[in-house]
Amino acid sequence: MKKQTGSLPCIAVIFAGAAHSLAGPRAQSTERSTKGGFDVVDEIRSLGSARICEVHLKDNPHYLGEGKIDFRAVIDALPDIGFAGWARLETDCPASVEDDMRRNLKFIRRLIASRNGA
Repeated sequence: MKKQTGSLPCIAVIFAGAAHSLAGPRAQSTERSTKGGFDVVDEIRSLGSARICEVHLKDNPHYLGEGKIDFRAVIDALPDIGFAGWARLETDCPASVEDDMRRNLKFIRRLIASRNGA
């Protein structure tokens, strides 16, 4: 995990060595981690399922799979850590909410199906 510099360290860095009771669950944002210079997959694996309550799948201003984030690795990491919570699709909606969500959902479903051997 990249060491954060500056006055507002990433919550993953703050809680990296904390006991589970001190590091309650949090939402994991793929975009915020990446924009902050962190490896989102490393964060997911470091935090583990007990400290992630939900995942926000976004790569604004891009559609999922067209930006910097390796969503295949994200989708692989979540079940590897035993995550069984919610995942939320987010987008800037360059076209329309319905079309953009449909496109992003299709992309994520294709990754999940591929992982599951479908």
